[in-house]
Amino acid sequence: MTTKEIPASVGAKLLDINRTSIYYKTSPVSDEELACKEIIDHLHTDNPTWGARQMSAQLQNRGYHVGRRKAHRYMNEMDIYPIYPKMNLSKRMQQAKVCPYLLRNAAIDAPNQAWSIDITYIPIRHGFLYLTAVIDWYSRCIVGWEVDDTLDTRMVINALKKAFAVSKPQILNSDQGCHKWLIGFLLSFGTQVDIIEPAYLKDIVAEQAKKIYEKYKS
Repeated sequence: MTTKEIPASVGAKLLDINRTSIYYKTSPVSDEELACKEIIDHLHTDNPTWGARQMSAQLQNRGYHVGRRKAHRYMNEMDIYPIYPKMNLSKRMQQAKVCPYLLRNAAIDAPNQAWSIDITYIPIRHGFLYLTAVIDWYSRCIVGWEVDDTLDTRMVINALKKAFAVSKPQILNSDQGCHKWLIGFLLSFGTQVDIIEPAYLKDIVAEQAKKIYEKYKS
């Protein structure tokens, strides 16, 4: 008996999986959902403290019928969470985790003094991608980048590995979202971590995201 002749019920039993999962196909993401997620991404960048309630209101103002629960689901799928002060945030009980602003008043006059890492969301026709980009402050060039459909540590580390294969910065700058993933990796290279990013670097990442969008949109 060949593989093609094995009934689905028997194959499912042999593989110890639910038979219905054999026939399951993921539903394509609608254009409306992609549009809503793109709006949420832009709103979160400008208003990082907004939660699902505010996102829902903004989407409804734009003509989309998205309630709080659906907005919350979209945000979870995009790994977007509102940023807000937590209890006892002013008490520095874990001094080792506090990173000063290392680049305050620093003169960046050569390559590889400081890099930034940034993550952005790219909507495409049947889903969305994440772009992690590593940028040199002096040259404003992207020294390493990675694209994936999942926002996780692996994507960030891969982008950094590509960049570190070219050179190594004295300081790597990131926002708070990337910062928590970087400490262990960067300490092994002797690179310090900073957590404030100049606004103009967002434009560089946006330009790279646009190029990737043009490549993958179809």
